[in-house]
Amino acid sequence: MTYMTDNPHYVTLEEAEKMVCPMSMGTEFAASCIGKTCMAWRWKQMKDLSGKVIRKTSTTHGYCGMVQS
Repeated sequence: MTYMTDNPHYVTLEEAEKMVCPMSMGTEFAASCIGKTCMAWRWKQMKDLSGKVIRKTSTTHGYCGMVQS
C-alpha cells in the first residue's frame, strides 16, 4: 500500500476500501471502510509553503477519525 510521505495515516479512498472499519471490530462480521461517506472520515488539511494549515482540504487523501494517530 502506498501512503503519503508526510503522514502514514493518510490514505486514498481506494486504499480505505481495503481496510477494516474499526467500528465493526468485535462484531461477528468485520466491515470494510466506507471512506468519505462515513461520519468519522476526515480529509487531509492542506498546508502552505511555510507549513501553516490553510482552509482548503484534500479531495484525494484522508483518514479515519476513529483511529488515533
